[in-house]
Amino acid sequence: MKRLFALGFLVLALPAHAALNIFACEPEWGSLTQELGGDRVSVFSATTALQDPHRIEARPSLIARIRGADLVVCSGAELEIGWLPLLLTQSGNP
Repeated sequence: MKRLFALGFLVLALPAHAALNIFACEPEWGSLTQELGGDRVSVFSATTALQDPHRIEARPSLIARIRGADLVVCSGAELEIGWLPLLLTQSGNP
């Protein structure tokens, strides 16, 4: 039974037609999601390693990126409290 379930899961997972668009708040999360998703994901990181995630501005380019995202990956440690809620409301992406 376990083998049948595993085989069914693999068959369903194989025909991925389009990459999953992921919006990562920090580069660490972007690297992790890229490593886990491989060629089945397209990852955009809102910040770089040299930026302070507390001081990011909610620019229109970030709103456009999050609008097209299928998944948002952030720390949840209030690093993004100043800009992520604004991006989420302005994007219109549920």
